[in-house]
Amino acid sequence: MPPAERSDGPASGPLSRPRRERAGVRASSSTPSPSPTPPPPTSSSPSGPLSRPRRERAGERASSSTPSPSPTPPPPTPLSTALTPSYTSKIRALDLRHNTTTPERILWSRLRAGKCFGIKFRRQHPLGEYSADFYCHDAALVVEVDGLIHGHQQAHDRQRDGWMRSRGLEVLRIPASRVTEDVDHVVDRIVILVERRMEALHPGRFTEKKREFLQERAEKSGKKKEPSPQPSPAGGGRGGRTAPAARARKE
Repeated sequence: MPPAERSDGPASGPLSRPRRERAGVRASSSTPSPSPTPPPPTSSSPSGPLSRPRRERAGERASSSTPSPSPTPPPPTPLSTALTPSYTSKIRALDLRHNTTTPERILWSRLRAGKCFGIKFRRQHPLGEYSADFYCHDAALVVEVDGLIHGHQQAHDRQRDGWMRSRGLEVLRIPASRVTEDVDHVVDRIVILVERRMEALHPGRFTEKKREFLQERAEKSGKKKEPSPQPSPAGGGRGGRTAPAARARKE
């Protein structure tokens, strides 16, 4: 029999395992490997439930990104507590009452005893660590009469006024020279400010006090104008004395 012809092409029959492996190596080296598939994008916020540490970290990130709200201011301190005088201010106020200046005495003569439409003022009233020249509680008003010494302590006066205004008080500073020159104008200015402050704090109270003050003053002035009773001409004056004309007729 003639020998079988050798074929250069691949055999059509099944390949053994070593031949299959070699064929796979040749195929993989000859064909380009496909590019790796990129992983799917992951969301920063997974849809599933977060564990407690992850929830805390997420809350920290959210709190750091959002601006924190401004802190709520504390409620205002009542005037009875915020203006409690100290022992030092009480002693200083007592000393100042005995050593008042001439402009302070002039202004006090117009404000004392409710002469300002029945509004009461206090002289050298202690407030915290300070002492006010004149203080009206109904209007929460402090009136200061500034002499020449206040020109050298402006920083102290600003600190003092800021402390009082932060506690709801209004501060009115009047030069001492203005009091001695025109005290009527100073009193009118104080009355206007008192009325504005009282209407804002206690609506209607200033009008009521002013009406009562004017009514009481009118009653007092009416009593002074009442005529005194005339003595009878026959009986004479007091004590049974006879009038000169009647005594002459008898003679």
